[in-house]
Amino acid sequence: MKPIRILSPSLEILGEIDDYESLIFNRSYHDIGEFQIVINKKKHNTDKLKKNNIIIVGDDTKKTGIIKYRQINENDKGIEILTIKGYEIKHITANRITIPPQGLVNEEINGDTESVMKHFINSHIINPVDINRKIDIVQNSINLNRGEIIKWKSRFKNLAVELIDMSSVTNIGWSMYIDYQIKKIIFDVIQGRDLTVNQSINPPAVFSRAFDNIRNQKYIDSDVKFKNVVYVGGKGEGIQREIVSVGDAAGMGRIEIFTDSRDNETVSDLIVHGERTLKELRTQKTLEGEVLTYSNLEYQKDYDLGDIVTIKYDSEDITLHSRIVEVEEIYEPNGFRLAIVFGNKIPTLTDKIKQELKQIQPEITK
Repeated sequence: MKPIRILSPSLEILGEIDDYESLIFNRSYHDIGEFQIVINKKKHNTDKLKKNNIIIVGDDTKKTGIIKYRQINENDKGIEILTIKGYEIKHITANRITIPPQGLVNEEINGDTESVMKHFINSHIINPVDINRKIDIVQNSINLNRGEIIKWKSRFKNLAVELIDMSSVTNIGWSMYIDYQIKKIIFDVIQGRDLTVNQSINPPAVFSRAFDNIRNQKYIDSDVKFKNVVYVGGKGEGIQREIVSVGDAAGMGRIEIFTDSRDNETVSDLIVHGERTLKELRTQKTLEGEVLTYSNLEYQKDYDLGDIVTIKYDSEDITLHSRIVEVEEIYEPNGFRLAIVFGNKIPTLTDKIKQELKQIQPEITK
């Protein structure tokens, strides 16, 4: 099993654990992953597993989490078992909201996705106007101007939710990791490689039972949330209110929804809002599976989080060229396992909470 390093909130190394009962670490491309450690409370350095301390899996600083939950249970043998839970370190962005600059209704920026994301990190964490909002140990990586050009407006919204939405719309991932040398938490974006059979630049990564590198597959093709026409409401009241429609489906295949967008003033902004809404409500195609760790493909070398790969569900004759959007690493005394989500993730309770966060102060956006 890989050791777990424990750091203080100021990134001082406190100790290491390597004889835990289990560790599950979830990495997410668009979202914020979670982790769980189960360990006998009597083992060495468990006293360092305190809330807001930071853990690192092995020596991989990109597998970094912050502890948010402790539970002690006494089993039937009288042994105290400690359960630790938390999130990837990028969860610290959930502690900020997007406060517009003084005198402006919205914080608004145009540019490539990386620049927009890093602008919001700088504005609300690194160099905020209110010094009490500053987190000294956070730093942006060098800007390489990656991703498509977007225009983003925000007003009193959860910063983490905004970053997740930008990522989902543009297919640019994001991460935060530790730089030991300068004792900083670094914000960066991720662009996965194209490893599908449709390209010839990189060696392809193909997951199939025929290649004996995946098992316990689950395929989901869902239109539960699917909509293809959205009516977007802008400023104004009653018959004076600006309404635009996005999408041109007709007849039985037309599925409509309404969304409020009072913080957008122009028709073009309302259209952009509608297009983003439809992207969130597209058909959900997801394939999950347990990837065999000893196979023809090596994790984090031949494929990794964010890469686009080819997956085959042989019994259904289904072939998908999909992005790896989540990786769950499971460390136990008897071995190491990987569970991977390819494609569009089906909404979970966490996703629903995010939607509630978006609507928590609807009057502010009016």
